[in-house]
Amino acid sequence: MILDREKPIIGMVHLKPLPGTPDFTGDFEAVLARAVEDAQALEAGGVDGALVQNRWDRAIPKQHAGAETIVAMTRIAQAIRRAVHVAVGVHVLRNDVVASLAIAALCGGSFVRAAALTGASWTSQGIVEPNTIEILHERRRIGAGQVMLLADIWSMHYHPIVPVAPGQLAADARAAGAAGVVIAVPDADETRTMIGTIRSVVGRFPILLGGYTSVDTIAGLLEVADGAIVGGAFENAAQDRRVVVERVRRFVAAARGSAG
Repeated sequence: MILDREKPIIGMVHLKPLPGTPDFTGDFEAVLARAVEDAQALEAGGVDGALVQNRWDRAIPKQHAGAETIVAMTRIAQAIRRAVHVAVGVHVLRNDVVASLAIAALCGGSFVRAAALTGASWTSQGIVEPNTIEILHERRRIGAGQVMLLADIWSMHYHPIVPVAPGQLAADARAAGAAGVVIAVPDADETRTMIGTIRSVVGRFPILLGGYTSVDTIAGLLEVADGAIVGGAFENAAQDRRVVVERVRRFVAAARGSAG
């Protein structure tokens, strides 16, 4: 399980536009091949897990994926699971947690990321109000109890629309079945403060960084955080945004406190 690792580093597999979205090129096999290549690059760079997300589907529903999206992501997750030996996770749309759980359970994935497991959040697609009871019932019904839930509580994916303290958000997520929570704050000092605040409420419950990390900051942040989910820091700056093995290696070496 991904959280059994010491300070796990999870790399993002940001999928190119999928069928049914405005920017899909019409070549699904190319999308699939690219996803596998990125996952293999993450593994070669030393990550502990790969999280598959339809990042580049520009216009998407908030939390109910169409059949074509679910089928596409299932095929991709299966291919990645066969191609690498690291833990595989799934994140569908902004917040289709039920679809994420189903795909992960079917494909041998070990975790999913829930952008909003409890509470209402503002997003670019509008207000997301997750049905926590539905998520938990469906998790049991489809036999996905072994798939861990990592829940955003303060990040680019989750913006509470009412003032709720981060510690309370973490406690709510834990009560809803989350195995750990995810935060992402641009300022490193603010990140440390927030983690301290959360720990004062939930103790040693796992807290992962969900963004705004770099090869220069990751070691210091992992002094207080329990792991990190990393996307852009592993990708090149060109338009294709491919995962670059050397970027991953340098980041992981910095996170582990070793030279290289």
